[in-house]
Amino acid sequence: MELAKVIAENRTDKRKTLEEHESRVQSDLDVWTKEVLPKWRETGSFNPCPEHKRLRRLFNRGVPPAVRGEVWSKLIGNTLQIDLRYYRVLRGKAKQGRFRLGSFFQSAMSPEFLSQSRGRGVGTVHSRSITRRHSHSSVLNLSTQPKNSLDETHQMAFSFLPVQSHSPLPGKEQVSIKELENDIPRTFSELKMFGPDGPYHESLRELLELYVYFRPEIGYVQGMSYLAAMLLLNMSPYEAFVALANLMNKPFLFHLYRLKWEKVQNYLHSFNYFFKSNLKGLHKHFKQQGVTADYFYISWSLTLFCRILPLDIASRVWDNFFLEGELFCIKTALGILKYHQDKLLKWKFEEILCFFKTSMKDISGELLFSHISAMRVKEDELVQLHEVHDKHELAPLLEPEEPNGINCTIA
Repeated sequence: MELAKVIAENRTDKRKTLEEHESRVQSDLDVWTKEVLPKWRETGSFNPCPEHKRLRRLFNRGVPPAVRGEVWSKLIGNTLQIDLRYYRVLRGKAKQGRFRLGSFFQSAMSPEFLSQSRGRGVGTVHSRSITRRHSHSSVLNLSTQPKNSLDETHQMAFSFLPVQSHSPLPGKEQVSIKELENDIPRTFSELKMFGPDGPYHESLRELLELYVYFRPEIGYVQGMSYLAAMLLLNMSPYEAFVALANLMNKPFLFHLYRLKWEKVQNYLHSFNYFFKSNLKGLHKHFKQQGVTADYFYISWSLTLFCRILPLDIASRVWDNFFLEGELFCIKTALGILKYHQDKLLKWKFEEILCFFKTSMKDISGELLFSHISAMRVKEDELVQLHEVHDKHELAPLLEPEEPNGINCTIA
């Protein structure tokens, strides 16, 4: 009887908790649809400061999925002024390129072409191109993911695809197309939405192809498929392209994906400063084990944490990243380290690195966000750190004297 009573009480508590959650979600949605968004549409601009803590609490709890796409679009903005007409022009260009590439596959498998390609050393040229490209995108390790979805015929055709005069696409673009083809099935593979038979497969492929044609000097880099997929889950394909193009044009992600070393080093220095000031014991342990921030912080930031966190929690991280930018990336990474601090302090180098390669599907969103909120990361300190680093790019890391101050002395 006692056991039955305990079970019944647990069911009642769970039902009550669920009802409270649903009530809060509906209440938040009403605030967004009846107050925040109408005012936003009316003024045409958004500044969270006048709303004080109320709006920030709404973001912290997560933007309701029903309005998340619109909120993200407005926060990202469209400084590139991409319109529907230009989007359609790009789609036409991408389709034409895909057609030429498809036609090329057929001729590429003929004995005559294969013989000529080997004679020209085409395979060798392309292999070097791929090697260079992969050295650029190797920060995000996807080696543990499933194999690529290209069939053997396409793989062979690509392997002999010449880079210059005989190619239907410019060399950098053709390598990008191959890489995104490889990565699409690996993107949120557990959702089964972006694989060859998934409902979003073609949309994701087209979105990434459009970006390759839009910014050929950047092309496709591993990690972009997660950004594009996340946007597609919340927006129409056109809105997702506008958002992706503008998001990738913002300094933080732009420098990460271009692997501008002086900028990446700047971001790592800033993260380390706040790592030491917030989690001094764990920072010391990592230093003793030889674990540096470049083992995890850059790869986490490249996908804005959506590769390692459950989708609902990652969406909340994105809500706040669009509001606070790099600042929230630092806080989120520190929050994750704080969440797992007890076991990380017990682990050695190999165990820690293994942890960084795994997803965190069982993490509690509420507890994680409580840790994130507790992290002391101030915008004025971050700005000052960047300014100091820009003047002394090769200087040692800045070390915090006190949690509230910055020691600007460069050794």
